[in-house]
Amino acid sequence: MDRDLPAIRKDTLRIAVVRDPLVYEERPGAITGLEYELLERFAAFVELPLAVVVAPSPDSLLPIVQRGEADIAAGLLNPHGAYEGKLSFSRAYRHTAPVLVQLREDRRLGKETVAPQGPALLPATFPFDAEGYAWSPDSLQLIRDAARQGEELLIEVILGRVDRAVLPDVTLRAEAARFPHLEFGRTLGPEVPLAFGVRRNANRLRKALDRWLKDPDEQEAREVLTQVYGGDLRPRGPL
Repeated sequence: MDRDLPAIRKDTLRIAVVRDPLVYEERPGAITGLEYELLERFAAFVELPLAVVVAPSPDSLLPIVQRGEADIAAGLLNPHGAYEGKLSFSRAYRHTAPVLVQLREDRRLGKETVAPQGPALLPATFPFDAEGYAWSPDSLQLIRDAARQGEELLIEVILGRVDRAVLPDVTLRAEAARFPHLEFGRTLGPEVPLAFGVRRNANRLRKALDRWLKDPDEQEAREVLTQVYGGDLRPRGPL
């Protein structure tokens, strides 16, 4: 598909998104999601109308963009992850690291002395080392849950149906205030960049994204938006 910025200007800028609190969510009376709000700003920056294509799963982002159904992929994407070489990526708009999360010891319903022993589940949207999880300790068994996103896994941990999970720290920061029952463990690996993906032949669109990301006024606005979707992961006192 040959569709770069000049062709998009004759039409509409279309973004492919996954349903995730940090990417795109439809709520009563509002649409939220950090990446969606950032791309709204980009559309205004380049003076283009914006349309959203919701991907049924993270794995659907690539074919949707490659077929020309959307122009930008948004899904907590790591340029060095599964889509490396398949999409072209903007500059990073922020960085994230994998963090272990489990139920707080004082909320384990009489099981305070029993540390979680089961595998840690990974959400469907997961930007870290999709092959081999080289950053993970050998003692920690990891299983990707392709059917559930981070918010859903956090609820499963709270309900005791999942012992623990590994999620991007940016997801945990966004959800920390909502889930005081959870304990956020140590960072398990190095930070990775998060960026927006475009077709490999859409060079003008990628360069426009980079100009927008480098714009001083937009950098300031992005910092404010990021703080809105952030939270504190420091140890908490008793509930």
